[in-house]
Amino acid sequence: MKWYPRWLADYAGKTAGLSMIEHGAYTLLLDHYYQIERALPIDRESIYRICRAMEQTERQAVDRVIEQFFSNCDGALHNSKCDAVIATAREHAELQSRKGTAGAEKRWKKKRKVAEPQDAAPKPSRANGKHPIGDWKPTEDEMARIAERYKRTPAQMAAYFTELRDYCARTGSQYADYLAAYRTAVRGDWGGHAK
Repeated sequence: MKWYPRWLADYAGKTAGLSMIEHGAYTLLLDHYYQIERALPIDRESIYRICRAMEQTERQAVDRVIEQFFSNCDGALHNSKCDAVIATAREHAELQSRKGTAGAEKRWKKKRKVAEPQDAAPKPSRANGKHPIGDWKPTEDEMARIAERYKRTPAQMAAYFTELRDYCARTGSQYADYLAAYRTAVRGDWGGHAK
């Protein structure tokens, strides 16, 4: 774990009788426990090394902390609070992973649906005047006016029309005013033809 919750009131209540050295030893043991996410080794030399306890008084402090806050179970030193916090963190991580996977699948499914070619021609919507692009094409005069306004060449104008037609076919988009949609494609440089 990269971090763990430390409830100050709980810690202070349970460790009120510890000396400064014992507080340091307990904090180092907790940090190590959460970092490796498993019980501590039973071997006292390993424990002393984790706590950086080199002198006899420091080792005695570590021994008192071990006796008070850890239990020997299955050949390892367990702390029930640490075990519970680690189990909760793992459950939370698994839940978040499942949510992330479900969200990604939903997004990919939506993208695949949009990218799939349309089997049937879209039906016009009578409520808002939108209709399929069909055989619509801007007139030469309309293309010339838009080209002059946005400083585009005839080849670029033809490419923008192809971009608009492909977009409508790919997404099933419909417009009430295809000339306005065409101007948007030119102004927005769909396909990057102005570069």
